[in-house]
Amino acid sequence: MEEECKKILWICYSQMRLMYDIRLDFIPGKLNFIGWSHPETNFRWSLGNRSLIEFETGDFAYEGIIRLFLNTLEKQRVRVFLNDTLLTEQKLEGIDIWMEMRFSPSLLRSNQINQLVFELPDARRPDNGDPRVLAIALKKFVLL
Repeated sequence: MEEECKKILWICYSQMRLMYDIRLDFIPGKLNFIGWSHPETNFRWSLGNRSLIEFETGDFAYEGIIRLFLNTLEKQRVRVFLNDTLLTEQKLEGIDIWMEMRFSPSLLRSNQINQLVFELPDARRPDNGDPRVLAIALKKFVLL
């Protein structure tokens, strides 16, 4: 997967590090996870019923595609917003799920902070004694 990250122009959150193509003018540290748990080996859990990712895009011309690679804690309803615009509402369940959302690139705020918000009404505590309220485990974040 790391080699794939180098072949195309996108931002990839993978194995708890940020990989990026220098042509994106993306500066490490301008990716914020708010309402997410600490990084684990290959993913990061959402915490509670609302989580968001803040990111800057530079002034690169994007196609208008976001891809997320994730797992869910059982069945989950997932609503995703980009800068207050609903991109998708889906019911998901399973592991290694690719979720793709297409949008008008004009929704992105060039050289400003963008917000990808997740509403997760079915988040809950797992049955393994973990006290956190979880819904999705994000493995990769791709912006094309």
